[in-house]
Amino acid sequence: MNSFFLTLIGPFAGVLLAFAINWLFSVCGKHKRSKEIRMSLREELETCKATLYGAINLIPTQIYQAARNSGDLMVLNHKQRMLIAKIYNYCEDTNYEAKRVRDAAEDYRKDPSEHRKREWGGLSIMHQEHEKDLRKAIESLLANESLWK
Repeated sequence: MNSFFLTLIGPFAGVLLAFAINWLFSVCGKHKRSKEIRMSLREELETCKATLYGAINLIPTQIYQAARNSGDLMVLNHKQRMLIAKIYNYCEDTNYEAKRVRDAAEDYRKDPSEHRKREWGGLSIMHQEHEKDLRKAIESLLANESLWK
């Protein structure tokens, strides 16, 4: 009976060792993937910041949306995901406002009335203020070095 258990110890230890090695490789791969995603998001945010200079341009959010839709954001910790999601939600709002300003400009082009001109001007001013706020928020996030390490 004793020899039976001794013959099982070797395979059991081998299986446990294989699980431990697999787990270790998984953790290392997750850390590497997390760093790649953070660097890609940082580059995209720097591009967003450069886009915010007063003209009514749409802000690129493709990398964030791809990472979110594929589930790759789950390799980031909760705090990182929430900070990044907050900024990108603000980016989506800014893109929506930019589309509204462009629509108002097109409406004014079709019907150059005083009402359309005031609507377009009001939306443009509101959008520029929103862009300034977003630029400050992006600069603040990019300055948070602990998020990007």
